[in-house]
Amino acid sequence: MYCFFSAGPGLLLALPVLAALVVYIARQRRSSNHAISTPDIEALPEKEPVVTAVELVAEKSEGVLHAGKWVPPNHFDGNPWLVRILAEADASKAELHPVLQEFQATIEDDPILFMLFTRMFHEVPQAQDPTGRPQVKDYKHMLKAFNVVLSMGPPWAYTTAGEKGAIGAPITAIINWPMGTKAGREAFQNEKVNQQIKNTLTAWGTFLTTSASAGVLSAKSGGWLCKDALDTMVEVATTHTSHTSHPKRAFEHFFVCDPSKHNMGFMSWDDFFTRRFTPHVRPTPTPRNGEPLIVSACESAPYRIATDVAARAKFWLKAQPYSLIDMLNNSPYHHRFVGGTVYQAYLSALAYHRWHAPVSGTVVKIEHIPGTYFAENYREPIDPTDPVGPLGAVLRQSQGYISEVAARMVMYIQADDPRIGLVCAIMVGMVEVSSCESTVGEGQHVDAGEEVGMFHYGGSSYCLLFESGKKVEFVGAAKKFSGGKNIAVNSRLATIVD
Repeated sequence: MYCFFSAGPGLLLALPVLAALVVYIARQRRSSNHAISTPDIEALPEKEPVVTAVELVAEKSEGVLHAGKWVPPNHFDGNPWLVRILAEADASKAELHPVLQEFQATIEDDPILFMLFTRMFHEVPQAQDPTGRPQVKDYKHMLKAFNVVLSMGPPWAYTTAGEKGAIGAPITAIINWPMGTKAGREAFQNEKVNQQIKNTLTAWGTFLTTSASAGVLSAKSGGWLCKDALDTMVEVATTHTSHTSHPKRAFEHFFVCDPSKHNMGFMSWDDFFTRRFTPHVRPTPTPRNGEPLIVSACESAPYRIATDVAARAKFWLKAQPYSLIDMLNNSPYHHRFVGGTVYQAYLSALAYHRWHAPVSGTVVKIEHIPGTYFAENYREPIDPTDPVGPLGAVLRQSQGYISEVAARMVMYIQADDPRIGLVCAIMVGMVEVSSCESTVGEGQHVDAGEEVGMFHYGGSSYCLLFESGKKVEFVGAAKKFSGGKNIAVNSRLATIVD
């Protein structure tokens, strides 16, 4: 809601009167990375303190999370390619891609968005960002930088598996500082802006399926198929997972490829990113004594297990309780999971990004839910001591929050085993992840461990929801919410006990 005041002839100032309604409740002093239990609260209290946008920024600037710090300094210091993107944008005379022309028109045709996109670039240092790198000057400069990105493949940015959550994320890097400002937070939660971000990412995603995007797959130093990169991806698939039966093997042992061909047979960046495991690497286990078997749907590190999950909760608060109505986009199926269990895990950018069925059963419903692409929970502080590394902490800290607000795909599977019941898998896209693609259809029967879809580009997150009344017993590795080790896809994740 906005009011307009005239401060003189020809001068129109837009002042945000109310930016958000924020609920303050007593905060439990606990980390977000642990098992939690939340009551079912269908109706929220009516009387809640109102906080203005200015107050929210003040709170954030007082040590909760400063603008830009959700991407650590080494994201810039280790990526000279960002400097090259801005230099190329400055030198380029090329017209903007049609989707970026539409983005510019959206900004300039809406007085509120024009105000926000103008203001956000004045709320960061003028010549350089706080890491000392050249700064994006204004929204037109931002769009010119996007224009460069739309014809490039993501660069290989890091060479150690200790930073396995990292990847060359050019769009994130371009808008990192302005999106962390007061005006930036308002702008990047705007529905029109998110539609334009979606259009931009779709255009980039299309380019990433072409042979022109394969230039970054070079075996030369700095390419995705250089020795350092291949060794790191092998390390992520072994020492950085709970599955270590194939140590010290070559990349081709783990992933379907042809080392005798150019770029190991990968035809595009997307072809490489959505690479498949070789069949013997991630077998589906046999149920023990007829147990109701639930397997890991993604190659991912455990984030949280929550029980007694609420129909509606204040998901934007610290500790980010799950809110089923919001997660499932008001689906009538949400009633099935009230009081049930949520398991959430996150995927690193260097890991395997295809999804597999967690149970054997019938796909009864698939829903693609639009949402935000660049949203953070500003109430979660950065943890510089996270064992995964600074960027690992960044990717993890808003996981619960984004399960309610980000673009995502929801798949409901009615398990063959009645002891399991209805299971819901939520595949959550974040930042540059522009596509959640299901490869099965409604009414189709799937076996546990069968491929059902994939993410295109970047790290992400996923949730499994289990019905109320189902006592879910997870394996020990699923209960470890630190260390960053992945639970191998298709490996035993849980069972249902009486």
